[in-house]
Parts: sequence; C-alpha cells; structure tokens
Amino acid sequence: MVITGNGADTVNVGYWVNPEDPVRITDFDAVEDAIVFTLYPDIVMAEAVSEDFVKFGEDEDGTATLLVGKQVFTYFENTKLSNLQANNTPIVIHDRLS
Repeated sequence: MVITGNGADTVNVGYWVNPEDPVRITDFDAVEDAIVFTLYPDIVMAEAVSEDFVKFGEDEDGTATLLVGKQVFTYFENTKLSNLQANNTPIVIHDRLS
C-alpha cells in the first residue's frame, strides 16, 4: 500500500508489480500527484504507447485502476476514474529505470 498524503507525490509502479497482488494507492490527488509506469524490459516504448498498453480503467464499483494490457497493476483507493479523466491526469511511461 502506498499512502501519498498531502502535497505533490510521484508514484512509480512497473513491471516488478505482481498483478495478482496489485499496488493500492490511497489519497491519490488527481491534480497534484503523478503516476509513472516503468515498462517491462522487452516491451518497446512505441508499441506500448500506440497500443494504449498502459491506461486508466475502473473496477466494478468505479474505483480507478491502472491497467497494463488487461491486468490491473494499481488500485487508486478513494479515487474514481471520472476524477482522473476530469483532471487529465497523465500516466508517464518510462522504458527503463533512471
């Protein structure tokens, strides 16, 4: 679990996350906070971006998620997908750790 708290935070999730045990982020602020996803080493950046490989989604109750392919890697607890969309919250994608 990641607690972002007050102020601007950057949360980096990536290929090391087990989709059977997704990261849970609490207190994510769609205006102040940022989400970064680091790609699998064997995925080409252009393919990931053009195929919409990493994107926001939502579960059954409307809780926002970060999808990689069709798997949930992150739950944004207490945050709705509509809130992320309304604030144009970006997903920054990296092809390596830097």
